[in-house]
Amino acid sequence: MPRAVRNVLACLAVPLAAACSAGWRRVPLATPRDLPQHQQVQVWRGSQATRLEGLVISGDSASGYPFPRPPGCDTCRVAFALAQVDSIRQGDPSTAFWQSVLLGGAFFFGVYVYICHQNNFCGWFD
Repeated sequence: MPRAVRNVLACLAVPLAAACSAGWRRVPLATPRDLPQHQQVQVWRGSQATRLEGLVISGDSASGYPFPRPPGCDTCRVAFALAQVDSIRQGDPSTAFWQSVLLGGAFFFGVYVYICHQNNFCGWFD
């Protein structure tokens, strides 16, 4: 494979992989809200993150149940004072995983087809 093609493929691989991240984004702390039960969040306190689901932000606290505990596990629920919380980020790691698998498979299949076409050893392009 020519060096230019390898360089282009390598340059495309990095942004494509980054495009499939979990999409972590900040949640405003000031607004009371209930997030969907299966929505994963990271509650950051200092340099420590706690992953929760079923987050409820109300008044001066944020509470949820630790991931991967069963939804609605009221005895598992943990709460943090908002004064102790630096930030909260929500994301979707499981969907991002499957997007990465599909995108990676499509990428490598495209490289395989390109190599087959260039070297004519697959018999697809006769």
